[in-house]
Amino acid sequence: MKSPTNHLPPGALLLVSLLLAPAICTADAGAASPAEGNNAFARQLIGHVASDLEGESFVFSPFSIVTAFGMAYAGAREETAAQIEDVFRFPGPVDTPPAIAAWTDTIESAAGETTPLRIANRLWVQSGWPIKPDFLGILDEHYNAPAGLADFIADPEAARLEINDWVYDQTNERIEDLLPEMSITHLTRLVLANALYFNAVWEQPFNRDVTREENFYVTPDETVRVPMMRSPLNVPYTANDLAEAIAIPVKDGSFSFVVVLPKRGGSVDTVLEAVVANAFPIDPAMWEEERRDVKLPRFRVEGDLTLRPLLERLGVVDAFSAADADFTGIATPSESDPSKLHITSAYHKAFLEVTEDGIEAGAATALGIGFTSMPDPFHVDRPFLIFLTEDSTETILFAGRINRPEAPPAGIPSAWKETLESILGAPVERDGDWYASPIGHLRPAHERWFIHRDFGWTFLTGQDGTVWLWSPGLGWVWTHAGELFPYAWSADRNSWIYIRSATASGDASEFYNYRTESWEPLP
Repeated sequence: MKSPTNHLPPGALLLVSLLLAPAICTADAGAASPAEGNNAFARQLIGHVASDLEGESFVFSPFSIVTAFGMAYAGAREETAAQIEDVFRFPGPVDTPPAIAAWTDTIESAAGETTPLRIANRLWVQSGWPIKPDFLGILDEHYNAPAGLADFIADPEAARLEINDWVYDQTNERIEDLLPEMSITHLTRLVLANALYFNAVWEQPFNRDVTREENFYVTPDETVRVPMMRSPLNVPYTANDLAEAIAIPVKDGSFSFVVVLPKRGGSVDTVLEAVVANAFPIDPAMWEEERRDVKLPRFRVEGDLTLRPLLERLGVVDAFSAADADFTGIATPSESDPSKLHITSAYHKAFLEVTEDGIEAGAATALGIGFTSMPDPFHVDRPFLIFLTEDSTETILFAGRINRPEAPPAGIPSAWKETLESILGAPVERDGDWYASPIGHLRPAHERWFIHRDFGWTFLTGQDGTVWLWSPGLGWVWTHAGELFPYAWSADRNSWIYIRSATASGDASEFYNYRTESWEPLP
C-alpha cells in the first residue's frame, strides 16, 4: 500500500471505508438502485484489478468502496459530483442517501441471528474546523455515522492510530493498519469511515475428514498441492459455453458464495471478460438447483488496492485534483485553507477465507480527501472467480479471482492464547504451522486446539475459551466443571466427555463418555 505524498496543499479530508460480506446482480449504465450501481461498478473494477494484478489472486469489496464514496458524494458538487454519480450509478444527490440507507438496512436484516454481520460508519473531524451542519446531518441520518473530534493538526499520528484501532475492532480484529504511516498529516481535516464484518457457516458444511491434499492446476503445466474439500451439495447451478457456476448458501441468512469455474481447457481471464461485459449471469435466483459433487480448495485470499489510479481510469478524476475538486458541500474554503478540498489518498484492504465450516470476509477502504459420479462433478481444480452475494438485494459484497489458492494459516484466537499463557506462565508463539509452548506444540483439530503429545501432555479447549491441561503423571492441571468437548481419551475422537467435578488444583473425579453412555474414572 502506498503512502500519500507529504507535499500536500493546506487542509485535508480523509475517508475510510471498511467491509466484510457478500452478494451479486446485473446492471446497465445509469442504473438507479444502489445494488444495481454497486454491481455494475464491481464488474468494471474487477476487470481493471485483474489486468493490474495479472496472474495473482485478489479480492475486494465493492460495497465498501461504494459506501465510502456515497458519503463523499454527499459533499461533492458540480462536475466532481457528476463524475462520482456516473461511475457509481448513484440516483442523484437527493435520492442517494436514503436509497443507500434502505439498501444497507435490507442487507443487515438479511443476516440471521447466528450469522454475524456488522456494518458501521464513522467520521472524525478536526476540532474547530467549520464543517457544514447539513453534511453532518446527512451522514448522521442516512449513514448512521457518529462524528467525533480529532486533532489532526497537532497530533496526526495519534489520530491515525485511533482510526486504525476502530477499523481493527469493527472487523473483528482482522484488518490491521489500514492507514499506513504518513497517510494522515497536519493537513487532514476530516476522516469518513465505513466498516463491515461477515462470518457465516454453510447450510451444508463440508466434512473435515474428507479434505485431502490434491493438485490444483495453476496452468495446464503447473500444479500446486492444496487442501481440497469435498461434498455432494444441493446448490443453484448454471453453465454456458465458457464456464459453469454454483452458489453455496450459508445456513442462517440470504447470502451465497458464488464460484465461477472456466470450462476445462478454458481461461479464467476469458470468463472474467464475460463477467465484465455482463455476458455471464451471476444472480443465483436465475439458476436451477442441482446436486453436484463439489470439490473446493480451502483457502484465504487478501487484497490491498491503491484505488486512485483505478478510479481515475473509470472516470472519477476531479475528486482527486487539487485544482478541480469541488467538495464545497462539506466545507467552504477559507482564508486559512484557501486550497480546494480533494481526495488525497484512497486505501482498500480485504480478505476472504473459506473453510469446511463456512466463510469469513472483511475489507477496509480509506480515501484521503485533502487540499491536495456421484452427482455431476464441480471440481474447482483450476483458477476461478469468486463472489460473495446477498441474495434478496442481489448485491455483490466481495469479488475476486483465485489463481493460486493459499490455505488459511493456522491461528489461535486471542482469548484462548491469553488463557493458555496465563496457565503456562509463558508466551505461546507461532512456529510455522504450529504454536510453540514450554510443554509442546499446539495445532488446530476440528475447531479445537490440543498440544502434541511430545512431552506426554494433552491440551483441550472449547470455543468459549475453557481449557483443560492433563498429564499422565500430574493428572489435571486445570479444568472447569460441567463442560462438554468432542474428544476421547482413547483414539476415538468422536466421543463426547463431560467433566462431573474438578478443581483448579487438579482434582477431577470422573467423566461421562457419551459413546459408552457411562461414567468412567479419569485416566
